[in-house]
Amino acid sequence: MVDLVASQPSSSGRGAGPLLSVERVTKRFGGLVAVSDVSLQVFAGEIVGLIGPNGAGKSTLFKVIAGINRPTSGTVEFEGRPIAGKRADRVCRLGVASTHQIVRPFPHMTVLENVMVGAFFGRVPRPHGTRAAREIAFEALHFCGLAARAEDAARTLTLAARKRLEIARALATGPAVVLLDEVLAGLNPTETDRTLELVRAMVARGVTIVIVEHNLRAVRGLCSRIAVMAQGRKIADGAPTSVLADANVIAAYLGTEPP
Repeated sequence: MVDLVASQPSSSGRGAGPLLSVERVTKRFGGLVAVSDVSLQVFAGEIVGLIGPNGAGKSTLFKVIAGINRPTSGTVEFEGRPIAGKRADRVCRLGVASTHQIVRPFPHMTVLENVMVGAFFGRVPRPHGTRAAREIAFEALHFCGLAARAEDAARTLTLAARKRLEIARALATGPAVVLLDEVLAGLNPTETDRTLELVRAMVARGVTIVIVEHNLRAVRGLCSRIAVMAQGRKIADGAPTSVLADANVIAAYLGTEPP
Protein backbone atom coordinates (compact mmCIF):
# COMPACT_ATOMS: atom_id res chain seq x y z
CA MET A 1 0.00 0.00 0.00
CA VAL A 2 1.28 3.45 -0.89
CA ASP A 3 1.60 5.88 2.01
CA LEU A 4 -0.62 8.84 1.13
CA VAL A 5 0.40 10.91 4.14
CA ALA A 6 3.49 13.08 4.33
CA SER A 7 5.95 12.32 7.10
CA GLN A 8 4.89 14.05 10.31
CA PRO A 9 7.00 15.65 13.02
CA SER A 10 8.20 13.08 15.53
CA SER A 11 6.06 14.50 18.34
CA SER A 12 2.39 15.42 18.26
CA GLY A 13 -0.26 17.10 20.34
CA ARG A 14 -0.54 20.58 21.80
CA GLY A 15 2.63 20.22 23.86
CA ALA A 16 4.63 19.88 20.65
CA GLY A 17 3.54 23.26 19.27
CA PRO A 18 1.27 23.93 16.31
CA LEU A 19 1.66 22.14 13.00
CA LEU A 20 0.20 25.18 11.22
CA SER A 21 0.37 28.69 12.68
CA VAL A 22 -1.27 31.81 11.28
CA GLU A 23 -0.22 34.99 13.08
CA ARG A 24 -1.94 38.36 12.62
CA VAL A 25 -2.63 37.86 8.92
CA THR A 26 -4.25 40.69 6.99
CA LYS A 27 -5.18 40.55 3.32
CA ARG A 28 -6.28 43.67 1.44
CA PHE A 29 -7.56 43.94 -2.11
CA GLY A 30 -7.19 47.64 -2.82
CA GLY A 31 -9.47 49.36 -0.30
CA LEU A 32 -11.20 46.11 0.70
CA VAL A 33 -9.90 44.35 3.80
CA ALA A 34 -10.90 40.71 3.29
CA VAL A 35 -8.95 39.33 6.27
CA SER A 36 -8.00 41.52 9.22
CA ASP A 37 -5.40 40.59 11.85
CA VAL A 38 -6.39 36.91 12.06
CA SER A 39 -4.40 34.39 14.11
CA LEU A 40 -5.07 30.65 14.14
CA GLN A 41 -3.12 27.66 15.39
CA VAL A 42 -3.74 24.09 14.22
CA PHE A 43 -2.20 21.11 15.99
CA ALA A 44 -1.41 17.70 14.51
CA GLY A 45 -4.39 15.36 14.47
CA GLU A 46 -7.03 18.07 14.85
CA ILE A 47 -10.12 18.71 12.78
CA VAL A 48 -10.59 22.47 13.01
CA GLY A 49 -13.74 24.05 11.65
CA LEU A 50 -13.60 27.56 10.19
CA ILE A 51 -17.09 29.00 10.05
CA GLY A 52 -18.79 32.34 9.53
CA PRO A 53 -21.32 34.08 7.28
CA ASN A 54 -20.73 34.54 3.57
CA GLY A 55 -18.06 37.15 2.91
CA ALA A 56 -16.41 36.67 6.29
CA GLY A 57 -12.97 36.03 4.72
CA LYS A 58 -12.72 32.28 5.30
CA SER A 59 -11.83 31.26 1.74
CA THR A 60 -9.44 34.19 1.42
CA LEU A 61 -7.63 33.03 4.56
CA PHE A 62 -7.38 29.54 3.04
CA LYS A 63 -5.89 31.03 -0.12
CA VAL A 64 -3.29 32.89 1.93
CA ILE A 65 -2.32 29.70 3.76
CA ALA A 66 -2.18 27.70 0.51
CA GLY A 67 -0.01 30.26 -1.28
CA ILE A 68 -2.63 31.37 -3.79
CA ASN A 69 -2.73 34.86 -2.26
CA ARG A 70 0.17 36.67 -0.63
CA PRO A 71 -0.75 38.23 2.74
CA THR A 72 -0.60 42.00 3.03
CA SER A 73 0.88 41.51 6.49
CA GLY A 74 1.31 38.75 9.05
CA THR A 75 2.97 35.34 8.99
CA VAL A 76 2.07 31.74 8.22
CA GLU A 77 4.26 28.89 9.45
CA PHE A 78 4.05 25.17 8.72
CA GLU A 79 6.10 22.79 10.86
CA GLY A 80 7.84 25.86 12.25
CA ARG A 81 8.92 27.15 8.83
CA PRO A 82 7.59 30.34 7.23
CA ILE A 83 5.45 29.72 4.15
CA ALA A 84 3.64 33.05 3.69
CA GLY A 85 4.33 34.37 0.21
CA LYS A 86 5.62 31.06 -1.17
CA ARG A 87 4.07 29.88 -4.45
CA ALA A 88 1.13 27.50 -4.15
CA ASP A 89 3.12 24.62 -5.68
CA ARG A 90 5.88 25.09 -3.09
CA VAL A 91 3.37 25.14 -0.23
CA CYS A 92 1.83 21.95 -1.60
CA ARG A 93 5.22 20.24 -1.84
CA LEU A 94 5.89 21.15 1.78
CA GLY A 95 2.75 19.27 2.85
CA VAL A 96 -0.25 21.64 2.79
CA ALA A 97 -2.93 20.64 0.26
CA SER A 98 -6.30 22.23 -0.40
CA THR A 99 -9.57 21.64 -2.20
CA HIS A 100 -11.62 24.29 -3.99
CA GLN A 101 -14.97 25.72 -2.93
CA ILE A 102 -16.09 25.27 -6.54
CA VAL A 103 -14.78 21.90 -7.72
CA ARG A 104 -12.24 22.19 -10.52
CA PRO A 105 -11.46 18.86 -12.18
CA PHE A 106 -9.68 18.74 -15.51
CA PRO A 107 -12.87 17.73 -17.34
CA HIS A 108 -11.39 16.03 -20.41
CA MET A 109 -8.82 14.04 -18.43
CA THR A 110 -9.67 10.75 -16.78
CA VAL A 111 -10.35 10.52 -13.08
CA LEU A 112 -7.02 8.73 -12.66
CA GLU A 113 -5.12 11.39 -14.62
CA ASN A 114 -6.67 14.12 -12.47
CA VAL A 115 -5.31 12.48 -9.33
CA MET A 116 -1.93 11.80 -10.93
CA VAL A 117 -1.54 15.58 -11.20
CA GLY A 118 -1.64 15.70 -7.41
CA ALA A 119 0.97 12.98 -7.17
CA PHE A 120 3.36 14.82 -9.49
CA PHE A 121 3.03 18.03 -7.45
CA GLY A 122 3.23 16.31 -4.07
CA ARG A 123 5.70 16.40 -1.25
CA VAL A 124 9.29 15.60 -2.17
CA PRO A 125 10.61 12.94 -2.48
CA ARG A 126 7.60 11.79 -4.49
CA PRO A 127 7.00 9.96 -7.50
CA HIS A 128 9.82 9.17 -9.83
CA GLY A 129 7.97 8.75 -13.12
CA THR A 130 4.50 8.01 -14.39
CA ARG A 131 4.30 4.51 -12.94
CA ALA A 132 4.83 5.77 -9.39
CA ALA A 133 2.29 8.55 -9.91
CA ARG A 134 -0.29 6.04 -11.15
CA GLU A 135 0.28 3.86 -8.09
CA ILE A 136 -0.21 6.80 -5.73
CA ALA A 137 -3.29 7.96 -7.66
CA PHE A 138 -4.91 4.51 -7.61
CA GLU A 139 -4.40 4.26 -3.86
CA ALA A 140 -5.98 7.69 -3.34
CA LEU A 141 -8.94 6.76 -5.57
CA HIS A 142 -9.43 3.48 -3.72
CA PHE A 143 -9.36 5.32 -0.40
CA CYS A 144 -12.00 7.78 -1.65
CA GLY A 145 -14.24 5.13 -3.20
CA LEU A 146 -13.55 6.11 -6.80
CA ALA A 147 -11.31 3.30 -8.04
CA ALA A 148 -14.08 1.92 -10.27
CA ARG A 149 -14.28 5.27 -12.08
CA ALA A 150 -10.53 5.60 -12.69
CA GLU A 151 -10.71 5.49 -16.48
CA ASP A 152 -13.86 7.61 -16.80
CA ALA A 153 -13.66 11.24 -17.89
CA ALA A 154 -13.85 13.53 -14.89
CA ARG A 155 -16.69 15.50 -16.52
CA THR A 156 -18.98 12.46 -16.16
CA LEU A 157 -18.87 12.43 -12.35
CA THR A 158 -21.69 13.61 -10.13
CA LEU A 159 -21.10 16.60 -7.84
CA ALA A 160 -20.52 14.32 -4.86
CA ALA A 161 -18.02 12.23 -6.82
CA ARG A 162 -16.23 15.36 -8.09
CA LYS A 163 -15.83 16.51 -4.49
CA ARG A 164 -14.32 13.13 -3.58
CA LEU A 165 -12.07 13.49 -6.63
CA GLU A 166 -10.82 16.80 -5.22
CA ILE A 167 -10.06 15.07 -1.93
CA ALA A 168 -8.29 12.21 -3.72
CA ARG A 169 -6.16 14.67 -5.69
CA ALA A 170 -5.23 16.46 -2.44
CA LEU A 171 -4.36 13.14 -0.75
CA ALA A 172 -2.15 12.15 -3.68
CA THR A 173 0.15 15.05 -2.80
CA GLY A 174 1.07 13.31 0.46
CA PRO A 175 -0.20 16.09 2.72
CA ALA A 176 0.21 16.63 6.43
CA VAL A 177 -2.59 19.23 6.39
CA VAL A 178 -5.60 19.42 4.06
CA LEU A 179 -7.70 22.58 3.76
CA LEU A 180 -11.25 21.57 2.81
CA ASP A 181 -13.32 24.46 1.46
CA GLU A 182 -17.06 23.74 1.71
CA VAL A 183 -16.64 20.11 0.78
CA LEU A 184 -20.23 19.35 1.90
CA ALA A 185 -21.94 22.12 -0.10
CA GLY A 186 -24.64 20.81 -2.42
CA LEU A 187 -24.61 17.26 -1.04
CA ASN A 188 -27.69 15.35 0.12
CA PRO A 189 -27.74 13.81 3.63
CA THR A 190 -26.44 10.43 2.47
CA GLU A 191 -23.60 12.01 0.50
CA THR A 192 -22.82 14.29 3.45
CA ASP A 193 -22.53 11.34 5.85
CA ARG A 194 -20.28 9.50 3.41
CA THR A 195 -18.01 12.52 3.06
CA LEU A 196 -17.81 13.00 6.83
CA GLU A 197 -16.77 9.36 7.16
CA LEU A 198 -14.06 9.98 4.56
CA VAL A 199 -12.76 13.01 6.48
CA ARG A 200 -12.59 11.01 9.69
CA ALA A 201 -10.73 8.24 7.84
CA MET A 202 -8.20 10.80 6.60
CA VAL A 203 -7.52 11.92 10.17
CA ALA A 204 -7.18 8.28 11.27
CA ARG A 205 -4.40 7.96 8.68
CA GLY A 206 -2.53 10.96 10.05
CA VAL A 207 -3.90 13.91 8.08
CA THR A 208 -4.75 17.11 9.96
CA ILE A 209 -7.87 18.90 8.68
CA VAL A 210 -9.06 22.50 8.55
CA ILE A 211 -12.54 22.73 7.08
CA VAL A 212 -14.61 25.72 5.96
CA GLU A 213 -18.24 24.73 6.25
CA HIS A 214 -21.74 26.21 6.62
CA ASN A 215 -23.37 22.97 7.79
CA LEU A 216 -23.22 23.70 11.52
CA ARG A 217 -24.69 20.35 12.50
CA ALA A 218 -21.90 18.57 10.63
CA VAL A 219 -19.27 20.92 12.06
CA ARG A 220 -20.49 20.30 15.60
CA GLY A 221 -20.21 16.54 15.20
CA LEU A 222 -16.97 16.51 13.22
CA CYS A 223 -14.66 19.16 14.63
CA SER A 224 -12.58 19.11 17.78
CA ARG A 225 -12.39 22.91 17.66
CA ILE A 226 -14.12 25.74 15.81
CA ALA A 227 -12.86 29.20 14.83
CA VAL A 228 -15.38 31.81 13.71
CA MET A 229 -14.80 34.71 11.32
CA ALA A 230 -17.04 37.71 10.67
CA GLN A 231 -16.25 40.75 8.52
CA GLY A 232 -12.68 39.55 8.06
CA ARG A 233 -11.91 39.12 11.76
CA LYS A 234 -11.76 36.09 14.03
CA ILE A 235 -14.40 36.52 16.73
CA ALA A 236 -14.29 33.14 18.51
CA ASP A 237 -12.12 30.03 18.83
CA GLY A 238 -12.75 27.02 21.04
CA ALA A 239 -14.79 23.89 21.67
CA PRO A 240 -17.83 23.53 19.38
CA THR A 241 -20.43 23.61 22.14
CA SER A 242 -19.17 26.83 23.71
CA VAL A 243 -18.42 28.58 20.41
CA LEU A 244 -21.82 27.87 18.87
CA ALA A 245 -23.52 29.19 22.02
CA ASP A 246 -21.48 32.42 22.00
CA ALA A 247 -23.63 35.55 21.67
CA ASN A 248 -21.22 37.18 19.23
CA VAL A 249 -21.25 34.10 16.99
CA ILE A 250 -25.05 33.93 17.03
CA ALA A 251 -25.22 37.62 16.20
CA ALA A 252 -22.80 37.21 13.29
CA TYR A 253 -25.06 34.59 11.73
CA LEU A 254 -28.37 36.31 12.50
CA GLY A 255 -27.19 39.83 11.71
CA THR A 256 -28.17 41.26 15.08
CA GLU A 257 -26.25 42.87 17.92
CA PRO A 258 -25.37 40.56 20.84
CA PRO A 259 -27.19 41.28 24.12
